[in-house]
Amino acid sequence: MTVYQSILSDGVLEAFAPGFTHTSVTRRFGVMQRALGAWIEAERDLEHSGSWDPACDHWLRDAEAARAAVGAALDALCDTPAERLEDRPLLRIARITRALALSEDGAEFARLYARVTAPGAVPLLAGGRGGIGVFMLPSAGYLIGYALAAGVIGLLMGRLPSKTPKQAALSALVASVLGGVVFLHALGIAGLVLIAQMPLEKAFLVDLAFVPGDLVKAVLCALVVHTVAKALPDWPLGGKAA
Repeated sequence: MTVYQSILSDGVLEAFAPGFTHTSVTRRFGVMQRALGAWIEAERDLEHSGSWDPACDHWLRDAEAARAAVGAALDALCDTPAERLEDRPLLRIARITRALALSEDGAEFARLYARVTAPGAVPLLAGGRGGIGVFMLPSAGYLIGYALAAGVIGLLMGRLPSKTPKQAALSALVASVLGGVVFLHALGIAGLVLIAQMPLEKAFLVDLAFVPGDLVKAVLCALVVHTVAKALPDWPLGGKAA
């Protein structure tokens, strides 16, 4: 059986964040995580069993007991008052988890899930993350910057020369570098500094690791623009001459 270790267990966070001290919320959140992991494992065992299996009844009882333990852990956590600002997102996660995981009605679950994952209200992001809370994370600068960078790139492309495929490709490269690298990463660094309280030098070094990949994307974008411009003579961006 898989052993789940909570990221908020005693000694785990302290190892990565010296000086960290637990609150009642973080301790109970860790208890909830371990209970949730045990429930997932119990349900997995039950899923792979058949009614003919002599152990089915045992696994069914284990799953029911694990579900009850999760409910008790979530109830205790949701009833715990926040002691500091960092406790609040943990309590929000607990309330959403309780509403989804312990819902008895399929229609109610679908309604709650739709509210949590609605593209307009709580966008789905990498790893299945969602919720307005992601804009409170250190990466918020990048999330906000994606939409703004697209506008900057479009504005630059409208002003840079693009009468030939070569000009269009060069303009696309310049616009992608200025908008998708310089502008976007500047917002990302600002988010790291303002939200994560990271020193500017450290934020710059953290961001620097992603620059080479984005430069490669800018070059690929220019190649795509050049190819499309040559293939479509009537394309407004550089499609009328070789």
